Parts: sequence; structure tokens; C-alpha cells
Amino acid sequence: MDLQIVIYQMNVVFGDPQANMDKVETLFAENDVRDSLIILPELFLSGYHKETIDTLGSQEMYPELERLIALTAEHSCTLFGSIPLAIDGKCYNTAVLLQRGELKAKYAKSHLFGPMGEKDLFDSGRDIVTFDLFEGINAGFSICYDLRFPELFREQSSAGSNLFLICAEWPIQRVAHWDALLRARAIENQATVIACNRVGDDPDYHYGGHSAVIDSYGEFTASALHDREEVISTMINLDELTKFRSNFDTREDTWV
Repeated sequence: MDLQIVIYQMNVVFGDPQANMDKVETLFAENDVRDSLIILPELFLSGYHKETIDTLGSQEMYPELERLIALTAEHSCTLFGSIPLAIDGKCYNTAVLLQRGELKAKYAKSHLFGPMGEKDLFDSGRDIVTFDLFEGINAGFSICYDLRFPELFREQSSAGSNLFLICAEWPIQRVAHWDALLRARAIENQATVIACNRVGDDPDYHYGGHSAVIDSYGEFTASALHDREEVISTMINLDELTKFRSNFDTREDTWV
């Protein structure tokens, strides 16, 4: 079975949810996304704009999120990306999985990036989140800086994940680390990685793009450049995700 993947390497408009929603709506209008899995960047509605994060992150539901949910119903698709969101009265950088008109799963980012002041904007999550996308296909969720912490991905793999979904705002000056870590997480866990990083600038950073799909062998099967908005549309074979481990599963050989 093949699954269409649509990665929107987006130039996020700093602190302007309406402008960013317009971009997402244009993505839906100009691309055939029916039955696909769409990946958007980290904080694609706001960027790291404190006032907007404070406003959106004080709510468990708001119009932009309602519209995103409605879009997945209209187009019979699945969407993954992170937004500011209140969970139990606290504000988290939250990856949401929206599927055919429902908010199916939420992951609160567990590793907050100090140099960006993220610890002053969000609370830190403590839960490992995986979700059964399809029969035999379990996705683990992570956000940006999480990529540097292999134990999170090992826990997801141990829970059955063979697909990792990653959204990010990863700066250009460390984009070589991004490429290397994506490959490492795929190889060491024998999993396919689907990663979306933003492009463009905010007042503090220039972002590095290089959104990609990496297979269980650590090979880039699709990738974007670093300097422009881009939509990657590609197919992955879901049977291959399970076949690789069935022949050689390194989890059977660990002693920790």
C-alpha cells in the first residue's frame, strides 16, 4: 500500500496566524491532498512570537485550529504540525495530528530549546506519544530540538513506531546537524523519518529548510532546498516499513 506524503516547507509569517492560515489554505487549494499525510513546520501559525503564543496558547481550541480540522474533513486527509495550545491550563508547544475532521492526538514538546528562550514561552511535556495511523503503521511524534535526544526515539520505537514525524524551526547555521541527526534516527531505529523544517527569517534566526523523507536505510528519498518555500509530494510504501524489521530487527539484540 502506498501513502502520499505532502511536506510544506513553509516561510512562517512572524506573529500573524491569519497570514499563515492563508498559506495553508492555498496549499490545500492548489494541491491534490486527498487521502495524504500533510506535514507542516513547528509553530506554523505563529513562529516564536511571544504575544501570539500567549494568546493562542491560552486556549484549548481556537478558530484557526477549528479551520484546520475542517480542512482535513473536506479533503479526507491527515495533518501534522505544531501550534501553541493549552493543555490542562498550561501552554505547550504542541504537535497535533488532525485526521478527517478530528483532533486525534497531541504531543507536548518535551525538550525546550534554551537559546531561543523557549522555556520562557512554554511548559515542558513529559509524555511519549505514538499513534496508529494505519494497520501496522505506528507514528512517533517529535518537535525540532527533540531530534538531539535519541532516547525519545528509542522509546517510540520500543512502543512500536516504525514512522517518525518531525516538525521544526531549525536554524540554517546548524542544518548539517539536522541532516545527520535525521539519518541517525532513521538508521538506529530502522524507521522511516518524515521531517518538515521551515524556511525564512524571524527577528533572531534564519531557518534552514532541508525538509526530507528518509527511509529505514538512512537514504534521503525526497528532500527540499534550504532557501525557498517548497512543497514536496512523494509516495512511501507502507509495506516496506514493516518488511525491513521483519528481516532484521536490531531491537532483538539490545541488552539495555
